[in-house]
Amino acid sequence: MEKLNEILRSSDLEYFGNGKHKINMENTMMLYKEKKIVVLDVRSQEEHDYVSFGFAKHIPLHELPDRLSELSNDKLIVAFCTTANRSAMAFTYLSAMGYDARILADSISGMAGYFKPGYVLKHHESDFKG
Repeated sequence: MEKLNEILRSSDLEYFGNGKHKINMENTMMLYKEKKIVVLDVRSQEEHDYVSFGFAKHIPLHELPDRLSELSNDKLIVAFCTTANRSAMAFTYLSAMGYDARILADSISGMAGYFKPGYVLKHHESDFKG
């Protein structure tokens, strides 16, 4: 509980103003390629069944306390959901539990732009060359 108190006490304008609690999709994918992060989908099972992301570990927010052992504590955890509410709760919880966590700054629709053919070819062309 003390760790949570510490997190809440430090959550002032300066903290949120510097944006260090967030990470954008481009940096997320770069770190993902380097195997330095776990992208965590905290949406419900129904939302995941409708649209899933193969690069993300899916653990619905309400299951996170019981499934925490599935996450690596030596990698950055980047949480996302549909509206950032659940990812903010996951971020706070994971931080309180001693994980290095961030909130994905891009929306689900913004994430989709990173998988359009033009963007993929421009930014990941070397991945497709033998």
